[in-house]
Amino acid sequence: MRRPVKGSLARMCFDDGFKQGLEGLRTAIESVLAARSITLSEIGRTRLAACSDVSTLIAWLVRALTVSSESDVFTG
Repeated sequence: MRRPVKGSLARMCFDDGFKQGLEGLRTAIESVLAARSITLSEIGRTRLAACSDVSTLIAWLVRALTVSSESDVFTG
């Protein structure tokens, strides 16, 4: 028989790990852009903070490696 506390604790740990993973991707995107001297606008920061889709964040990170402007990160 499962105890709800364990399920709740496992879910809480998963959720925390997922949130940390999203934050890590966001930080990586900002860091790559900063290293490439591409300034992230307030609109860009808001868009980045609002995204909770891992696939989208990974795509943005890959684009951040080669684009020449912020807008190129978020388009495509």
